[in-house]
Amino acid sequence: MFGFLAFFVGALTALQSRANGRLAIHLNNGILAGLVSNLTGWSLIFIILAFSKKDRTSFIRVLKASRHREIKLFGFSLILLTLSLWEFFARRLRVDELH
Repeated sequence: MFGFLAFFVGALTALQSRANGRLAIHLNNGILAGLVSNLTGWSLIFIILAFSKKDRTSFIRVLKASRHREIKLFGFSLILLTLSLWEFFARRLRVDELH
């Protein structure tokens, strides 16, 4: 079961990357495309949380655990920083013009 789930999430990640690339070309701005992609994802999460009590309860448990330092969200922050820096340097190196 977890193998299938890992494969499915990996496939979705690849599709999201491709969609973000196309959106960046269409908008002619990679940062704006990333912003649109992230806001869309967050919107979907909030819609799910608004209509699913079970998911909302789980989400609140994660927030409480992070506040009490039972789990650490520092790694997530590092991932966001890494992606931001990657976009920054890609724009400076004009990677999008290499295609």
